[in-house]
Amino acid sequence: MKAIDYRRHFAILSAVSVAIIFSTYLPIPEPNGFLKPIFIFGLIGALHAIALVTSLRHHESIFKRISVVFIAAGLSILSPLIGLVVTHLLSALDGYAIAIGLILASALGIASYWLVIRMTLIRTLPYKYLLFTVILYSITTLLALACSAWLKEFGSINYSIRGDISFGIPFIAWWFAFSYSLYRAETIFLSKLALSRPAAA
Repeated sequence: MKAIDYRRHFAILSAVSVAIIFSTYLPIPEPNGFLKPIFIFGLIGALHAIALVTSLRHHESIFKRISVVFIAAGLSILSPLIGLVVTHLLSALDGYAIAIGLILASALGIASYWLVIRMTLIRTLPYKYLLFTVILYSITTLLALACSAWLKEFGSINYSIRGDISFGIPFIAWWFAFSYSLYRAETIFLSKLALSRPAAA
């Protein structure tokens, strides 16, 4: 049996995705200035972790679940900061520096998040699927950012549904790409486990 109830998990992610797209119309207080991006990225990481820990099939302590949520939020904040540092170091590459910085930061952040989940919630995840997760996540990052930028070309992002969608696309794409990688890893692992049992017998 999979550690995660993926029907519930993806249902929660879908509901939260709709909320993210229309978040500009919701009375959600958020800080201003330099704290705003920290708040947004931290919230994005925490929301995915909440959708994950509330979909667990097995019982885990409240402390462990809350810890995973806070760790996910911290990693989500740290990743773009690392991206800014990498972008600065690669500034000689001009326009490519931002893309490379984002990909490297995303890959590092998602790999760390995957390892946290492997060590705390889903201990049966095979380590070899970590590479699949990083590659899928990196490709998704590029496609999501390109799609978001393309939508913005249709006009002003203020007071526009296109602007709300373009804002949410990267976060939503990251969520579903990562969760799909977990689903794929668990599904393949359990299939191989089921096939090996008759042979062992």
